[in-house]
Amino acid sequence: MRQIATRFDTLPTLDGMLPRNDPVPPGPASRCVDAADDRQLRVSDLYLLLVRLLLGYVFASAGLAKLTQGQFGGLIGPPTAAFSPGLESVWPFLALSQVAVGALVLSGRWALLGLLALVPMNAGILAYTLANHWSGTSYANAFLLLLNVTALLAEWRSLRFFLFPEALPCAAPRMVQLWPGWRLPLIACALLLAASAAGFGGSAGVLVSVVLGASGITVAWVHGLRARGLSAPERAAVAVTGIAVLWLSIAPMINRQSAPAAILLGLTSGAAAVVMVSIRRRWTSRRRAD
Repeated sequence: MRQIATRFDTLPTLDGMLPRNDPVPPGPASRCVDAADDRQLRVSDLYLLLVRLLLGYVFASAGLAKLTQGQFGGLIGPPTAAFSPGLESVWPFLALSQVAVGALVLSGRWALLGLLALVPMNAGILAYTLANHWSGTSYANAFLLLLNVTALLAEWRSLRFFLFPEALPCAAPRMVQLWPGWRLPLIACALLLAASAAGFGGSAGVLVSVVLGASGITVAWVHGLRARGLSAPERAAVAVTGIAVLWLSIAPMINRQSAPAAILLGLTSGAAAVVMVSIRRRWTSRRRAD
């Protein structure tokens, strides 16, 4: 009996088997929790929002321009395969890929997936322009690739586990924390994909494609205006760039000569608005510090 009691005493107790509520030791997990709780909008977040919207629009509009024979306004890429030797057979696939990836980047909720897919697309376009000695286009594509990488580096906390598997990814990318919600992103993606499908409808589907595409881009911009902590001047800065982009999208259907004016308006007004917002934020932070 004494031997049985001794063996019974050596068995693990229930307290040792149950998990303890000890504090989480400092490490990648705790840093991730701290990052997830940081939902204060900074000036850099506004810059990254405009970068993301610009990248998404550039590629979504480039794909729709290919499907509508240039009737949808775009910033890069020839609207027809006649200017791109060797790409005639894959032209529809290239256009659909640009619309799909651009829609993901514009959505915000799935922008991280779109930005990752955009890297090989940007690199491939850059290599093609260099091989065909398109010097001016190569500089533009190199700049877009730089913006692409910058937007990804801003989400380093969510992506570092690709290089460091022991690091835990954060609960959600920062762009999802600051721009929550899934309905508007889903509507924007659905409208843009429907616009790409309408582009295959010939001349009758061109108008439908332009209307659906412009509507999808508008919904994406509205979602960008719904960020947490976005002040009225910052919303005005984002809205001005959205109006210019919408004008650029429908300009070929109305008057092709107004497209350069739309580009100039978007660049100058957007840059001026962002600079004014940055100065205002710094002035406000200094007043609070004093």
